[in-house]
Amino acid sequence: MILFNNGSESPSFGGSVRNQAGLHEQYEDFRLSQRSTITSIHWRVQAHVLDDKDGSRIYDNTELRIFDGLPYGGSQVFGGPFEANRSPMASGFRDYDFAITGLSITLDAGTYWLGLNDNTTTADFLSGWAITPGGPQTIPGSRVVFLGPDCGGGFDISGCGPGRVGSTNFIFRLRGRRVP
Repeated sequence: MILFNNGSESPSFGGSVRNQAGLHEQYEDFRLSQRSTITSIHWRVQAHVLDDKDGSRIYDNTELRIFDGLPYGGSQVFGGPFEANRSPMASGFRDYDFAITGLSITLDAGTYWLGLNDNTTTADFLSGWAITPGGPQTIPGSRVVFLGPDCGGGFDISGCGPGRVGSTNFIFRLRGRRVP
């Protein structure tokens, strides 16, 4: 079952904000109405594979983190690198659906922050968590962006700097089961 759905793309709303581990880290908050076990996380990425590189070796994994408060301010309750299931990558700018399955993350009811940040072996892969206008469960204006030394560089800098909250919402769904 879907535990949380932060919305999907709409024809009039698009784009992405770069998210790479240790450089442009993005976190989106979500709320669980009761104790639940997350079994999979699904999200949309807009990626640009440069110079006709083979996308299968450019993307290494995704750093998944869940905090019980603001990232790096609250406690990290889950984290680690996971290789996401995704469609094959090709050169150019395209949308990709990513998923991490086989999880068993049990969390109490409450609000948490989710980070899905890509690890790559080369600068020939730029990825961004796809933007959504939100959905019924979206907590509006809920992201924190932690940027490396190049604050901006042509990307959205409304959330530039540690701990800043911006107005963009990102596409993701949490699947799992409620725990009695």
